[in-house]
Amino acid sequence: MPRLPKVNATAIKARLPTRLPKNLSRSLGLRVPKNPFRRSVMTGEEHIIEEDCWLLVFLMRPLVMLLLVIGYLKSEPYVAKLRTKLKLRKKANKRLFTLTVVAHNVALAVFSLWMALRSWPLFLGTWSSDGLREVHCSPAFWDNEFGYLAKVFYASKFYEFADTWLLVLKNKQPSFLQKYHHAGIVITMWAGVATSSNWLVWPTVLNSAIHTAMYSYYAAATLGYKSPYAKYLTRAQMTQFVVGILGATSTYFFGCEAAQYSKRALFLMQCYAAGLLVLFGEMARAKYGGGKRPKRGASPARSRSASPAPGRASPRLAARKRR
Repeated sequence: MPRLPKVNATAIKARLPTRLPKNLSRSLGLRVPKNPFRRSVMTGEEHIIEEDCWLLVFLMRPLVMLLLVIGYLKSEPYVAKLRTKLKLRKKANKRLFTLTVVAHNVALAVFSLWMALRSWPLFLGTWSSDGLREVHCSPAFWDNEFGYLAKVFYASKFYEFADTWLLVLKNKQPSFLQKYHHAGIVITMWAGVATSSNWLVWPTVLNSAIHTAMYSYYAAATLGYKSPYAKYLTRAQMTQFVVGILGATSTYFFGCEAAQYSKRALFLMQCYAAGLLVLFGEMARAKYGGGKRPKRGASPARSRSASPAPGRASPRLAARKRR
């Protein structure tokens, strides 16, 4: 049997190129982004996500998302039990809890500022250079950087569940608005991210800007600062819902070749935002609107008829004395 010639592995290894040619990806139609958290490949019209950050992959699983939302909605009595164990009425524990609330609000304000500084230039730059249709319809807008920002923004909504838990620890009852807000944004953001929807740029840029101001004020209010302009934060939140609904509606009219599920996710987000607009409006009227002022001339008559004349006893008091 003839012997095979010996193969010099080191010589073959030395002849192999250490780097691929720069133009190889272009010739093959491939594009690998620089972001290490999102490794995606474009092969013609097909978009393949090879690997994502493990946390984002975990949170994007629909069962995980639903279980976390249900757990959040059912968590109030368990957090109330934790409040009794922490003994927050003690001064030392109360101070530590106050610092925790301040740190929570500062962390969300800093994160929102970072998100705003990353998303606004990307949004406005693409709009000014390529037009608004490119923002809504181009897959490159999602693949370049915004897709990563949208996923991180979606993941941060799970951390915002702590807003409700801190209220319960303060022995306050969370409103339906707050639970609807936190649970609904997770579901709608998941739907948008799962369909790689560019229209998510509207809630991302608007919400990050509003949350920067909102959580900064919450941190200051926890330390005792009260501002008469707090009601304008509520108005700003309501304004972002209107602008977001109208801005994202452009996806329907630009004729984007987006997936049908992306437009369904947009409709879900818009219904959710409309519900928020109604609930925030009711809250603003109850908190800042005040009651109806009585008409002139009606209040004196009511006050005279309601209070007995001086020197005269009320009919009920006279009846009691007779008895």
